Amino acid sequence: MKEETNIESLKQALRSEPFTAADRIFVQFLADNYKEENPLVLGIAALCNAATREGHSFLDLSSSETLPSLLLNDMDYAWPNLGEWERIVQSSTCIGKESEGFPLVIARRSALYLNKYYEYEKILAHSLVEKTAPDSIHSPKSLPREKQESPNTEDLQQVAVVQALKNQIYIISGGPGTGKTTTVLGYLTQAILSHEGENPLRITAVAPTGKAAARLSESIRNGMTR
Repeated sequence: MKEETNIESLKQALRSEPFTAADRIFVQFLADNYKEENPLVLGIAALCNAATREGHSFLDLSSSETLPSLLLNDMDYAWPNLGEWERIVQSSTCIGKESEGFPLVIARRSALYLNKYYEYEKILAHSLVEKTAPDSIHSPKSLPREKQESPNTEDLQQVAVVQALKNQIYIISGGPGTGKTTTVLGYLTQAILSHEGENPLRITAVAPTGKAAARLSESIRNGMTR
């Protein structure tokens, strides 16, 4: 009776924000096709599905910060600790490990993925690893040889430009005003000068949102005018 009550409470919770019809359909799919009956498992399945809409690739079971309080209201449950989650997941009929074909995948003890997002992340990680190997074809020929071999280590922007030209992937990070845009402009300049292909060099700049893209374009334009 308690389990049935909690299932009904879960269904009621899923009718409120941030949940949508997609989450309710997903939960019903797991119950019908995988015979999942644990309200906590169905609840985290809905949360995992909802998390993808917020831009997250997985739900972290080790933290309850992302848990809407309404999900556990009247369910007579507290958010399990990591050890409890491991036991719950192990007994689940719809959560499995990599390559087991379940709709939900558990990785790194506490990362709960929708299967397709886990596969997407694997493909992306594999692609990044392949691209991180140094590429001699992209050596910065437009820079003096002494700067290529031993750039001024006190000029971090120069170091970043040289290393970025030597690698297919290079990450530059820093807070506001630390010179990231200046460094990128230096990289773009040297990339254009060192290009020796028959076809024109194509450069694409991307940003995660339209607002960020506008700021990026503005920064590049302002930097070029200087």
